[in-house]
Amino acid sequence: MKKVNLFFPVLAAVFFLAVWGCGDGDVAVCGEDALCVGVLSPDTSLVNFADGIADAVRKAETDIANAGGNMELHLKEVGDCNDLSVPRDGAKELIDMGVDAIVGHLCSGVSNSILGGGDEAAVSGIENVIMISPANTAAVFSQDNSIYDYYFRTAPSDVNQAAVLAEQIKTTSSAQTYVVYRDDIWGELFKEGLREHGIFDDDNMVLKYDPEEELDTIASMVEEFLDGKGDINVAVIAFDEAENILKKLLSSEKISDENRYYLNDGYYVELDKLKDELEGLGQDPLGKNPETLAELFHSSSSGFLATSTDSYEYDDMVLADAQREFLSQSEGDYAANTYDAVVLLALAHLKAGSAEPDALAGALVEVSNPPGKCISYEECAMQIQNGVANINYEGLSGPIDFDDKGDIRVAVYKILSYFGRTINEQSDVSAP
Repeated sequence: MKKVNLFFPVLAAVFFLAVWGCGDGDVAVCGEDALCVGVLSPDTSLVNFADGIADAVRKAETDIANAGGNMELHLKEVGDCNDLSVPRDGAKELIDMGVDAIVGHLCSGVSNSILGGGDEAAVSGIENVIMISPANTAAVFSQDNSIYDYYFRTAPSDVNQAAVLAEQIKTTSSAQTYVVYRDDIWGELFKEGLREHGIFDDDNMVLKYDPEEELDTIASMVEEFLDGKGDINVAVIAFDEAENILKKLLSSEKISDENRYYLNDGYYVELDKLKDELEGLGQDPLGKNPETLAELFHSSSSGFLATSTDSYEYDDMVLADAQREFLSQSEGDYAANTYDAVVLLALAHLKAGSAEPDALAGALVEVSNPPGKCISYEECAMQIQNGVANINYEGLSGPIDFDDKGDIRVAVYKILSYFGRTINEQSDVSAP
């Protein structure tokens, strides 16, 4: 690969193509010189935590271009997290275009299907493409590395989050815990993580639901499952459907008003809005006929606690300022993780001097791990071109030090709780 002149970015061959469901006559093909990267992002109207992904990709693309990088990006919007056929087709289209790497999918079940970890075979050609997700947390990608040789992620594994949530449940309540979870690889393994940490030991204390069922049907199933259980803890391992489940339980005459509910990152992105609504209600109990989820929580003794991935807080002021500026301008819980994924691919390409998967995979580990330190594509690329042996990109989401399974080594979580009509937030709780 030719050496890129970082001082003359205008000469760089950088292109951005957004593909939003091409027609039959629109066939895109990757160029020969640039690192060609495809992005699989769900429809933001269907998946709440897809907010900000496209903007983060474009921000990374602009910063790389301005520093003379050589990357070609193709963005595809691929429905939701339940219909696996759409993102699988999208991945195949990107592979047929000749992409060297795919950023995505955000949902663990979808990524698992593309890689061949589910009931279907892997998408043809994925074994020759780097796949890096900014949001997959399912433990499957940590447990079985054999079919994921070229898989990386910039979000921490639920091996860590399950331990954090389990500890919070044990700390805040001694009641029995029942678990309700999505019937997919993410929900199944998170549930098993809670079991491993002693939250339950009896299969009669768990209920799985099909996420493709009608929301009212799911909520009624959960109500029937918990009917007569008394004052308990309920761990709800869910995405958007958690809201319907909680509304049903909090308004039900069959379910105790003393129950505590525990949630994780699948629903966490909705809780910022709920937090604001709860704070607006104050601490006095409401009158009759509560309607919103906030009013339902506020009018009963029930409360909740939720965990979600958080950005690492740097002590280094330069890093802290760069991170703060990005987060202040970006929407979405996984925007920083997405930005980091794109930048890391560009740096790995520059470091390897090749887009071959083995070379890129090795370089991703090299540019992300200590020793060394750099905080932007421009700074890191300058170090590479100057022959610095050890560089270490410090991400805007936190240190991204890949291990041999493509996992990041540092996991930080935020915790939001609402007990006794009082909101409490904790940040930078590192996983054990």
